[in-house]
Amino acid sequence: MEKKSFTCTFSRLASRIVTPVTLFNPATGEAFETQALWDTGASSSAISTVAAEFLQLKKVGKVVTNGIYKSRKVNRYFVQARLSGDIRMMLLVSAFESDFLDGIDCIIGMDVILEGDFAISSGDDKVTFTFRTPPGCVIDFTKPHKVSDPL
Repeated sequence: MEKKSFTCTFSRLASRIVTPVTLFNPATGEAFETQALWDTGASSSAISTVAAEFLQLKKVGKVVTNGIYKSRKVNRYFVQARLSGDIRMMLLVSAFESDFLDGIDCIIGMDVILEGDFAISSGDDKVTFTFRTPPGCVIDFTKPHKVSDPL
């Protein structure tokens, strides 16, 4: 499998990791461009009901999701996502009401994050986020390495 990756840099005050994403209806190819919130607290990825309705996705079932405030039974859909770096993945996602995430219609959860290497670092008054897939190696800051060693 071809390795693909991307890196984003944010101001030092970044309180969340948000990157561009294009969602596609796998049956029609219809596209929806939006922003994705990378959420290590989410076990699986999700899209807004606005995105699901725009793409006219076919419901493939329901699932109970446990959010910050309550549990809800929501629809599930298959959707293709194109992340930065031309990383493409077919996802089984649940739907969420997007009124509390202004301009964000996709949540990238641990189902995607575990498909690659994910790192966040801070320095030089900025936050740098990088992701690659498939995974390349273990990143462990407790083990010594030479500057020339690849991470």
